[in-house]
Amino acid sequence: MNLKIDDRLNIALLKLIKSLNDGEAWKGTPSALLDKLYEFESSTFLPKGAAALTAKMKGQESSLNANGIYFKMGRDSERYVMVSGKVL
Repeated sequence: MNLKIDDRLNIALLKLIKSLNDGEAWKGTPSALLDKLYEFESSTFLPKGAAALTAKMKGQESSLNANGIYFKMGRDSERYVMVSGKVL
């Protein structure tokens, strides 16, 4: 199967969501999210850095939402990303 990087990102995010308890959201820094996604997909097929990851996610928000992937980015003591299978 020859999937594009965008598809691999969708797959990795869906695998992350499926690993959570129902209704639970994953929250961490963009770098921690990228490290977590590497557990589900090869780093070869994912963005190369945290900034690239968040830019890709922002650019694909409507597509990600259509696939049941919801996220929120913000800042408290540090930048964070929340990812969930439910609207945040």
